[in-house]
Amino acid sequence: MKKKLRLLACLLLAATLLSACGGGRVTYMGKAEPPSREPADSPIDEIKRPPENTETPEEPEEPEEPEEPEPEPEPEPKPEPKQEDPAPPAPQPEPPAGDPKPDAPKKKGNYSYYIKVNVQANTVTIYKPDADGYYTVPARAMICSTGTATPKSGTYSLPGNHWEWKGLFGDVYGQYATHITGNILFHSVPYTKKGDKGSLEYWEFDKLGTSASMGCIRLQVIDAKWIYDNLYAIQAVQFYSAADPGPLGKPYAPLISGNEQCRGWDPTDPDGNNPWHNQPTTLIVGNYVGKPADAACELAKADGLLPETVSASSDQPKGTVIAQSIAPGDEVEIGTTIVFTVSEGPAEPEPPAPEPPGGEEPDPGPGQDDPPADNVEPEDPEQP
Repeated sequence: MKKKLRLLACLLLAATLLSACGGGRVTYMGKAEPPSREPADSPIDEIKRPPENTETPEEPEEPEEPEEPEPEPEPEPKPEPKQEDPAPPAPQPEPPAGDPKPDAPKKKGNYSYYIKVNVQANTVTIYKPDADGYYTVPARAMICSTGTATPKSGTYSLPGNHWEWKGLFGDVYGQYATHITGNILFHSVPYTKKGDKGSLEYWEFDKLGTSASMGCIRLQVIDAKWIYDNLYAIQAVQFYSAADPGPLGKPYAPLISGNEQCRGWDPTDPDGNNPWHNQPTTLIVGNYVGKPADAACELAKADGLLPETVSASSDQPKGTVIAQSIAPGDEVEIGTTIVFTVSEGPAEPEPPAPEPPGGEEPDPGPGQDDPPADNVEPEDPEQP
């Protein structure tokens, strides 16, 4: 566009110069004059002017500024619908207070048994799960002997180690030993020779039901073997202390020291060579009345009975057995419980009522049957 404007300006300048010269000649120096030409009607007519450009030169377009969008009108707030007060939630049933069976552990996995050891009562109770899966069903009770190092509380999963014969402290051996924790085991009463079932420490067997071990739980062979055989079905072993021996009570263990022929064997050992198997299973009850209670209990245990005592007032000396639950001469199974009634001594007489001071009986005063004292003259009042 600029080139066109420059060309147009040069043409206009040339036309202006030619018109200013008029019709005069122009002499060229050193050269012949050019041939004459007839003058034109008008000097301007000799020059053919280019057609004038009547178009207005285009101006460069300026970039259009973007139009600012008109702000949209804000929507009028719609009135929110009035919310009704929510209905109060329905009352939920209150959960039961605490665990429904807080003292019973829950069954886990494929286990079938849970063991509780009562350290104070020296008893072991085996539990099975109930219909809800809690170990609440007592299945078996065992008499035992615990010791100073026995855990007094705590629950332990059995590691899975057991031995038919296991060396113990004091150069002795336990039969059917099962590991609980640390150096604590279930096992039989100790033997002096490994593998010799006739070398039982019978004097230690007579201590079953009392604290007599160094820390392990001593059992009769039949009970130690049960734990040994059911090791992988036992979920855990829990230790606690209570005066109550447990829901099945405290089982009986006979005193064997007096039987020299059989005392080297555990009476419960299922071995066919056990001489106790040839012993009678029943006994004839003796007469324990009139004996001191402690002596009567020891005799009953030696005879194969399980004695218990109750107290009652009696004219007999205090501590004397005045009655027994099984009559003398009756035949019963070994391990039967017999109850002795023990005298508390004669009742003490009530102390006499205290006498009034001075030894004179007090005047009770007028009673309902006494005549009115109308004829009694009043005493003279005291003089000031």
